[in-house]
Amino acid sequence: MRIKVFLFRHEGIEPKLPTIVEADVPEGTDSNGLRDCIKAAVTEWANAGSEDAQQAFAYAGEDFNIGDLSNCLYNDEHIGDEDCDALVEALARHGVNDLVISSPDEGDWTYDTPLVEALDLEE
Repeated sequence: MRIKVFLFRHEGIEPKLPTIVEADVPEGTDSNGLRDCIKAAVTEWANAGSEDAQQAFAYAGEDFNIGDLSNCLYNDEHIGDEDCDALVEALARHGVNDLVISSPDEGDWTYDTPLVEALDLEE
């Protein structure tokens, strides 16, 4: 099944836009279960101790969070291909597949912005 979780960052960022975390997970997994699976996979990957993983954790300090995970998964220069594969494989072993982490851009439109131009109903 596919699950989508909206995470809000609270430390001084305005407006507080969500980060969206989406993945294929085992049936019955809820948002907390997804978090627990991701934590287990990242911990396993970190404990493997590759040089790239050590650098990623050194950069993040003790606060390796979803933004740091996103950097590891989507920025080739952040960790090597081999290490990225190891991270993706660890996620899969813990039931997390096709993980997508995205932070939407702030636009000048909202949920209530009309999406149709004025209609000319006269014939």
